Order: sequence, then structure tokens, then C-alpha cells
Amino acid sequence: MAHSIQALIFGDALLPEADLLVPNCRTAALRQGFRLLAVTTQFTRELRSVYPEAPDAQWSDFEYLSGPVESVAIRLSAFGPVAYVETEYHGGIGAQAAMVWHKGIVVLPPRTSEVGPINDALVILGVARHGYLDEFEAVGLDRRRHL
Repeated sequence: MAHSIQALIFGDALLPEADLLVPNCRTAALRQGFRLLAVTTQFTRELRSVYPEAPDAQWSDFEYLSGPVESVAIRLSAFGPVAYVETEYHGGIGAQAAMVWHKGIVVLPPRTSEVGPINDALVILGVARHGYLDEFEAVGLDRRRHL
């Protein structure tokens, strides 16, 4: 089964700031008090009009991370850690990538692997396993196949 996610993940406490930074901010609730903000083509296009000065993203590890999305992540991270995550799996084969900003600084540099980078990012955000297989499952990302 395919799994494809491109999203920003942050704590519920950052939602008021996200609403100010992102036009028509629509997030989904995750377990343990976290939010997921899907990074779609339309979302990226809307952000480009709001943040026209944002340079192109400098991270080759990511396929969908644009300059405006990175700009929002950096600004939002002034209020708490923010992760950017990508997955692309089909039939169990693929990879994932993640990075985390906090206080405008990259605290988890971009990482890409078959397994692990997203869990590492979620640990930095404060996710705990609580009996689940891993942090990915603990927040419910395993239930979100396509965003």
C-alpha cells in the first residue's frame, strides 16, 4: 500500500501563531497534542503569494520543501519546535525524510532513510511511544496514507 505525506508537524500550542502565518490554515489533529499541516501544491502556491521574498529552499534531501514552506517553519519555530516530514513508499519500498527547526535554527538537519528520520524528528517535538511500535504510530501518522 502506498504512503505519501508532505507536512509540517508542531504542537497544538503553536496553532494560534500558525493561523497568523498561514492564510486559511487548515490542520489535522494528531495524537499527543500535535498538529499536522499538509504541504500540498495549492498550499505552496498560496504561500508563495504571501511570502514572495522567500528564497528557494536549500535542502536537496526534500522533494516538496519550498522556500515559503521553510519560511513558515522557521517563523513558527520561534514559538516551539517544528518538523517538516516527507514519506514516499509504495509496496513497502521507499524512503522518508525529516528536519526540525527550533527558535529559527535547524536542530535536526535533513535526514533521509528507509526508516528513522521522522521518528527522530518526533522525539525532538516531544512525542512519546506510550506502548506503540514507534513515534510515527504514536501520533497516528500510520493512519494518514496520503496528504
